[in-house]
Amino acid sequence: MSNSTASKFRIEKALGLACIQDMGRSGYAHLGITESGAADKWSMRCANALVENDDSDAVIEITLGGFALTTTVPISIASTGAKSDLLVNGEIAEQYQTINLNSGDQVEIKSLSSGARVYLAVAGGMDTPTWFNSQSVCIREGIGAALKVGEEIALLAPKLVERKRLSNDQIPQFKRHIALGLVRGFQHYLFDWQQQQRFFTTRFNVSPHADRMGYRLTTDTPIKPPIDGIRSEGVTLGAVQLPADGCPIIMLNDHQTIGGYMKIGSICRADLSQLAQALPGTKVTLYPISLELAQRRLRHQLLRIPKTLPL
Repeated sequence: MSNSTASKFRIEKALGLACIQDMGRSGYAHLGITESGAADKWSMRCANALVENDDSDAVIEITLGGFALTTTVPISIASTGAKSDLLVNGEIAEQYQTINLNSGDQVEIKSLSSGARVYLAVAGGMDTPTWFNSQSVCIREGIGAALKVGEEIALLAPKLVERKRLSNDQIPQFKRHIALGLVRGFQHYLFDWQQQQRFFTTRFNVSPHADRMGYRLTTDTPIKPPIDGIRSEGVTLGAVQLPADGCPIIMLNDHQTIGGYMKIGSICRADLSQLAQALPGTKVTLYPISLELAQRRLRHQLLRIPKTLPL
């Protein structure tokens, strides 16, 4: 951590979950440590681009708003992700563009009108602890903690950058009905043809039990698994588990590393950002997608570069 006492943010409000996230950690699942990282990586990358950070620099992920901080130094920030009421010193500010702050300025993210998670990037980065080669917090595993009122975040190299905005065609739109590609796994053969068809024709709802660990989907016509539990095996980001109640659970970034529910397949990783922004009540449909197409879509997403324009 930095020894500087001058360059910092002070948390003034934290009503929902706010925590530090970066691209996540890989290579530790055999130790029972999940990957974590920003749930909506496109929004994270856009925020970093607007303040001239690297793609992988840590950001503050804010779930459902209700967050405020004060800066002790002049610095550039950017807010992306869920559409929110963004205020600087009580005045309305714009998301998806660079905001230059003066020492003593307060930034507040109030209620959200669409989407679930806001991403706040800081020019020059934040000096927060690293665990297993990542600054990402995973509260469930005891790796770091949520930000709380009165806490201070040290800043690495605070700076002001030229103001810019994201190209309009790259700003995501969060809808109340989303379609997710599903790569079928080997256990899908245990489901009979009718069950498989129902899985891809049912309109599910995001339940209130939706967090960084996983999203539970509900339906009036549950799809019962052919086997009630299996021997525990590895679980990946995007895996679709089907417990005995017949309501699927899609694993998100803080998922457990092993599980004993059947898995019909895994959601295409390129679609996980829109799932991470889905609020309870959002309609979800699944459609089959080949592994090759899922890989091409993910490569396209990873190679996509946030396009910024001068203000």
